[in-house]
Amino acid sequence: MRRFTQPGKRVASFTRTFARMRWALMFDGVGVRGVLASRAINPDGDIDIEFQTGTVVPVAGGGIEYTVLSQCLTATFASKEFNLYFNSAVGALQMQVGGAYSPSSASVALSPNTTYRALFQGTSLQLFKNGQLFFSTSFTRGAAREPTAATVIGASTHGSPTTFRASARGIFYNIKINGTLWPIADANQTVQLPEPSGLGAELITQTVLENPYVKGTQWTYLGGGRWQYIGDGTLNDLIPISFVNQPNSAYLEFEIESIAGLITCNQSASAEALFSSAGVKRYFFSEKGADNIKAFTFKRASGAVTSCIIKNISFKPLGTCIPLVIANATSANWKDEPL
Repeated sequence: MRRFTQPGKRVASFTRTFARMRWALMFDGVGVRGVLASRAINPDGDIDIEFQTGTVVPVAGGGIEYTVLSQCLTATFASKEFNLYFNSAVGALQMQVGGAYSPSSASVALSPNTTYRALFQGTSLQLFKNGQLFFSTSFTRGAAREPTAATVIGASTHGSPTTFRASARGIFYNIKINGTLWPIADANQTVQLPEPSGLGAELITQTVLENPYVKGTQWTYLGGGRWQYIGDGTLNDLIPISFVNQPNSAYLEFEIESIAGLITCNQSASAEALFSSAGVKRYFFSEKGADNIKAFTFKRASGAVTSCIIKNISFKPLGTCIPLVIANATSANWKDEPL
């Protein structure tokens, strides 16, 4: 409550309400999607999926349907392992398990800022809107299984790991799969963590930070957790923990205070581990790989003359965490949404 008075005037009271906001991802119906680091759907078990729409209600990016969440690989529709999608032809949410389709729900257009839930147990499928049951049916899951198919949000893999269809255009977030929540709320981060994260204990202690396993001659510790690199283009590593002592799967987060050039945070300098701008950066590996090619190290990208200051380094075992990787998003895809 704020009060404003002027001489000779009555006291007027004004109440100003500030809406609580959060970041949300705008799926573009073309290439923006989320891919989980490991499979989240067991086609032979109970399936419980919840999601929330934003101010821009999802629609089909092209064609007559769009995907909420899929776990399939084949281009043969009758053999797709799992799909939860909105079939615009009949105006309804529909689920596919093991190639078998559920009967469509009664025609229902998705509403903005609304929570939806699909619960499939045994042969019973129930659909909820803001906690209220609005459709119930039964169907028997089919036999089709695709053990190498990834779990994808906002699109359906179709024929190869890099081919997609039925992409969604609009905002949905707070994706919850069998009790694990992915808020998708960290703007401009390719890697999104679930809640709870499931990560292990911190491995970068103060002792490790100040006494790394390998410190190249071009690296200087500035104190306060800040490492400075002034490179000349030659190979020069900062390796806090030896590769053999790094966990087989791990999550790394650090902040680039300033940078000129291109730096990598893994052995192979793979695309997901290359950085050229200031800000908080994230990287994870689910397996170190042959010759530790995914293991954690800071160095310049091949041939690049680089200088930078890195701070706030955190390195943890991946544990039970399943990160979500956002594909093809830019800062324009992140929108302020009311809670």
